[in-house]
Amino acid sequence: MHFRDKHADFGAPSFVARIQATDEAVLRDVVPAYLDQVLRAARAAGLTREPAEVVTQSTLVTFVASAGRFEGRSHVRTRLFGILYRKVAEERRQIQKEMRTADIQEVMEQRFRTNGYWLRPPREAELQLEGAEIGELIE
Repeated sequence: MHFRDKHADFGAPSFVARIQATDEAVLRDVVPAYLDQVLRAARAAGLTREPAEVVTQSTLVTFVASAGRFEGRSHVRTRLFGILYRKVAEERRQIQKEMRTADIQEVMEQRFRTNGYWLRPPREAELQLEGAEIGELIE
């Protein structure tokens, strides 16, 4: 049986009511039914395996936790993918933040010793200005 046929009642009003009531049996059906699709979509969004798995898990947990607020105006899959896209965006922001932090860490390691002292202290402003003036005179 094709996936769509097998889960055609996932949009039915009675099914929606059971989701809103956080019927555990229904939620146990929804999670495995969409797990692979959500994981593939997370990978297709450019996440590597581990972050995609974390985002997928977070998406499904959020769906279950917010089941009582599911209004049924959209299909279950649409709700899941809406949550997924927000989670992917959060993950990307976190990755970007970590990348910026890593750059700062590199700068700190390149300029300071582990005890906090400069590897090569910067020249004083007066010396820099004097060096620039001497350079101009030489030219």
